[in-house]
Amino acid sequence: LSLALNTPDACTGCHRDRKPQWAADAVAKWYGPGRRQEAHFGQAIDAGQRARPGAATTLLAVVTDAAQPAIVRATAIELLARYPGATTDEAIRRALRDADAQVRHAAVTAQQAAPPEQIALVLAPLLSDPARAVRTEAARVIAGAGAVPAPTSMAAFDTAIAEFESAQRGNLDRPEAWLNLGNLAAWRGDAAGAEDAYRRALQRDPRFVPATINLSDLYRATGREADAEQVLREGLQATPAAPALHEALGLALVRQGRKREALGELEAAHRAAPEEPRQAYVYALALADAGQGAEAIRLLEDSARRAGGTRDVLLALAALRRDSGDAAGAAQALQALAEVNPDDPALAATGRTVRAGEANVGINADPQ
Repeated sequence: LSLALNTPDACTGCHRDRKPQWAADAVAKWYGPGRRQEAHFGQAIDAGQRARPGAATTLLAVVTDAAQPAIVRATAIELLARYPGATTDEAIRRALRDADAQVRHAAVTAQQAAPPEQIALVLAPLLSDPARAVRTEAARVIAGAGAVPAPTSMAAFDTAIAEFESAQRGNLDRPEAWLNLGNLAAWRGDAAGAEDAYRRALQRDPRFVPATINLSDLYRATGREADAEQVLREGLQATPAAPALHEALGLALVRQGRKREALGELEAAHRAAPEEPRQAYVYALALADAGQGAEAIRLLEDSARRAGGTRDVLLALAALRRDSGDAAGAAQALQALAEVNPDDPALAATGRTVRAGEANVGINADPQ
């Protein structure tokens, strides 16, 4: 594993003058061809984190292996949610009925990207889960999606959301708790309550980026675009290197039609986190929109080399190469995605168009 993943190991941790290859050779000599060589969950987790070839398949194997530790399966579920597909969806839904609460909790959180009506339906049984962490997470995800439970599930939902709110009020010394209360108020349509909660989060920690972004998004949603921009600029004064704030400000400027300024902010976001595929993706789309398609392609290619076959990066790369007349290059990008996740529904689509658009910058945090 040290050779494959560059992880620490006990052998070279003691023999500091030796390399992992020396230790691996020693183990092979001691135990011979009959030594244990089964796949280790660390390889699947690493592939999932880095969007390596085989990531979706190996994560699925870990998720469905009841012999693996619960914390490992829960981590694999969290990563598997990045790789959409029918097989992935089914595995995560089965995990909602797992015997271990940690696995169920991860499966609940993984539902966040589903359509609201599906979330309300799928998570309704979890509102009465015996584990408080599971049932409050189910309520939080339902509320966060703006979903409305069926009438038969409303009593369980009300109880679970009340438990969630109580847990936050027990942690009011922490900005995460105020963030969650703000999100809850926003779901209830209480804009003033949400604003107050986000402000209180920032009073406790002016550098708490999620509260800055959600407060700005609240202002945007209520038509206060100038206030949304001002909040982000204040946040950047406190944390000037925060890529998420530069990105959010860039998107706010796009909405105002100030695309040249926006491009500068999105470039700043990428420079602040050059290893992050998200920042490369958003900046590349903005470059393409500005007529700098060749630079956008170069940026996405660099991101793919740095961070592996990240879905959005590869799909955008395929679309931009196709639009530039490079059909072979587009096919190559899609093939790279197929190697990471052969079940990806985008692979079955034809004529896919990737363009710059609004990003969901709402952030949740749960101090439980």
